[in-house]
Amino acid sequence: MTKFTLKRVYAPSRVLLPDLLGDLSRARQGADEKVVDYGLRISRKLRAASDNIRENLVPDLVPRALENVAIFALASFTRGLRKDVEERVERQGPKFLETAIDLAIAAEAKIADRAIFDNESAKTFQRVRIINPSNQPPRLCYNCNKPGHLRRDYKADCQGIICHRCRKEGHIAVYCRDYAQENLNENAGRQVNATTARPNQTAFKTESSWRSTHPTPYSYP
Repeated sequence: MTKFTLKRVYAPSRVLLPDLLGDLSRARQGADEKVVDYGLRISRKLRAASDNIRENLVPDLVPRALENVAIFALASFTRGLRKDVEERVERQGPKFLETAIDLAIAAEAKIADRAIFDNESAKTFQRVRIINPSNQPPRLCYNCNKPGHLRRDYKADCQGIICHRCRKEGHIAVYCRDYAQENLNENAGRQVNATTARPNQTAFKTESSWRSTHPTPYSYP
């Protein structure tokens, strides 16, 4: 039985019942409305329509009319759900409004949990990207706020500065290349001296080996 058939059947309450059926037909879940609140809203409209039927129809028509309006309310509720929830409820094929509301509440909770999980995963991935040095932005010079060098390499800061090691202008002793080269040469010289001062292997010959190559006058064959 369609909505318009219901309107004709409920002629005694033509003023009120069509309005209730129209409200059910146009009902939609609000953007921030919970399923439980939306389901309660539909249930109240169904109850109002059912009361109107009982008050205005002859007793023989009441059972069938109540069944039809309940089916109409179920279809209106499902159609008015948000799309992701509606699809999950329709797959279950509920026969009663109460069952559809319970399924929709469960579907809404699962979707919310999934959204939280995806959000946390995205935050974790973002933290990993921040920790990864390859994703870090280039370091900027504190003095000129440009990449490619650091403040210690900034030439303008070194004008007039004299290195106390090499007595040259333009850097400080910590970054003195001459001093670094001097240390390198000194270390190389130490390694050469250590190699030169190493004892000859013949110095470690034992007495028996020495006697075998230098027989004494009292040695007998």
